Amino acid sequence: MLKPYKNSIDEVAFVYAHTGLTEDQGNRIYEIAATILSRDHFRRDFSSLVQYKYLTERERYHSNISRESLKDAPEADEVASRLNDFLEGQAFILVLDPHHELEVILRFCNRRRGIDLSFAAEFFLPHVESFSSRGLWEYLNGKKRDRISFSAAELVDLSVDLVHHICGVRLNDESNPPAAALRYYLQKSEILLGEVFTHLTRHFQDYWGGLFVSAAESDTANWMQFLEKAGPVSPTPQAVEGRRRIQERRIKKPFSGIG
Repeated sequence: MLKPYKNSIDEVAFVYAHTGLTEDQGNRIYEIAATILSRDHFRRDFSSLVQYKYLTERERYHSNISRESLKDAPEADEVASRLNDFLEGQAFILVLDPHHELEVILRFCNRRRGIDLSFAAEFFLPHVESFSSRGLWEYLNGKKRDRISFSAAELVDLSVDLVHHICGVRLNDESNPPAAALRYYLQKSEILLGEVFTHLTRHFQDYWGGLFVSAAESDTANWMQFLEKAGPVSPTPQAVEGRRRIQERRIKKPFSGIG
């Protein structure tokens, strides 16, 4: 994600996997989904349960998947083989990773490189709780979500919505004027994360359709022009007069009756 990337990009693949805590014959994934977006805004989807016998109540609560449904699910090797056929030709994947399982998912997908979208959310949207899928969903959709649970396919959709929002709002000149400088330095970084987000922003219409143009202005290195101007400084208040010593003769008479 933070290493140079020079190859051309024509498609982007999003993957999400629900994982358990205990390995089952070397596998911890019990549901996985993927989506590929192409520059002709064509979308392909993949989704599958994975046989897994150590599902906990907490995992069932967050995924709404029962232990019974996993008993008859395909084995991990079969799902991994089908998923790799689906992802054929993808040099990298984009993964929403609130639980730090990116390496597990990369191995399952037989991919060497990935972009951590939870990191991207923290970078581009630092005010959003990226560790909470529900909080992120509510921010992007502008409403409350009744359910806590998400299927893997729903979390892939959330991943796509997050990237759509970053490219269409955060890197959009109209909604965020400093975007021109942000894009410049993302491209200057020559890392995978910068390449992917600048590519998707410049080709926003190709991936999502419509007439909306996100990067209308030329990228610029002059970031200082976007600094907020400080307001006028209020006049300096008059210095408060210092304390003065009161002469003893002035206080002797008022206090002479006390005793």
